[in-house]
Amino acid sequence: MLPYQLTMMRLSRMCLQRVTARGNLLLYCLIQILPINGEPFDFGYWKKNWSECLEEHKIIPDVIAKKPPNWLEACYVIYSVSYGNHLSQFYIDEPPNDMKWKHENDSEYFTALLTGPDAPVDFDPSEREWLHWLVVNIPGNNYRKGEVLTEYEAPGDCYATGRHRYVFVVFKQPGNKKMKFHETTISKGEKDENRRAKFSTLGFAKKHGLGDPWAANFFITDLDDLFSDDNIQPL
Repeated sequence: MLPYQLTMMRLSRMCLQRVTARGNLLLYCLIQILPINGEPFDFGYWKKNWSECLEEHKIIPDVIAKKPPNWLEACYVIYSVSYGNHLSQFYIDEPPNDMKWKHENDSEYFTALLTGPDAPVDFDPSEREWLHWLVVNIPGNNYRKGEVLTEYEAPGDCYATGRHRYVFVVFKQPGNKKMKFHETTISKGEKDENRRAKFSTLGFAKKHGLGDPWAANFFITDLDDLFSDDNIQPL
């Protein structure tokens, strides 16, 4: 079995566990038959080296400096984040249903974030990066048990128009232990939204000695076509 097929199985199982646990049989059936760009279970990004996707879309060097050793799985409802696939803003109002990355056990701690390097517009990103979400001291990949420093803000809420990249980055915390972070907590919808602006993933990692990124993934949203599903890739 090919690597992307194994990944498809894991991603499907991850989301199916969610929907079947809630008794949503109709959604379960839809997931079984929904095609991806007309071809069932065909992730375009798996047809080439995923590190090339990070470079092609300039995630390297706009957000991170080098390819992480691991990739990250993330799922919004029934839609996966797939190294540059397009997701409608309609589906990303809430944090991902699931996120997973390589780890040995829950005695390891990680930091995860979601950032937008194209704020406020892609042709003039004067507020790069815009911090959408920041969770630290995550045991294993159980991000729901981590410490939230910046509450989730839906990608696109702060932008005017255009095509935007949104990047998940995970760092493995040194020493397999919890760390103290002195950043002020940023709440969702607070008046001083500008505190999210001009964040630096590399600067944050350097400040806290997090080293190179452990895992990453990203998707694209076109704010000029909020409800377009033309390029969405469902599981």
